[in-house]
Amino acid sequence: MSVDLMKPIESSLYRIKNILKADSEIRKLLYYTTEDALEKSEVSYTTIDDYISLFPIYNLNQEPYNKSNFITINLIDFVPEEDDLYEGILQITVISKNTDWQLKDNKIRVLRLAGLIQKLLNNQKFDASHKLNFISLKMVRMDEEYSGYNILFEIYEGGGLENDF
Repeated sequence: MSVDLMKPIESSLYRIKNILKADSEIRKLLYYTTEDALEKSEVSYTTIDDYISLFPIYNLNQEPYNKSNFITINLIDFVPEEDDLYEGILQITVISKNTDWQLKDNKIRVLRLAGLIQKLLNNQKFDASHKLNFISLKMVRMDEEYSGYNILFEIYEGGGLENDF
């Protein structure tokens, strides 16, 4: 294998972060902690930057991770193949304070976020030769105060890509 496969993956992770930041509902659901979060005023693209991380979060009481709601994006599995191709698993974790899950009109914040992410990324281009395929949603509990969902996507070779980032 002669190509650095990590470089395009790094770039792809940042593109995914930007796609999530660009969604106005995601920004509102992350920034506002009240049940009427979706009815609140718009949140700017730059305001939400610390609410979406490309790094694992270990200390929920430390800046910049001491938010009520946040998202992490991580590559959790990577298997190189021949011809500079690979397979992998992308994990996007949506976390919220347990007291902030409820939204108006029988909506649940973390499920709403997970659904928006699944809709935005499923069958989308990951890089020049790979696509994302939604494979599962798993509950995760960070501690007694925070919980949410891991959204898993398979990264697979996908020729003839129609949707660009």
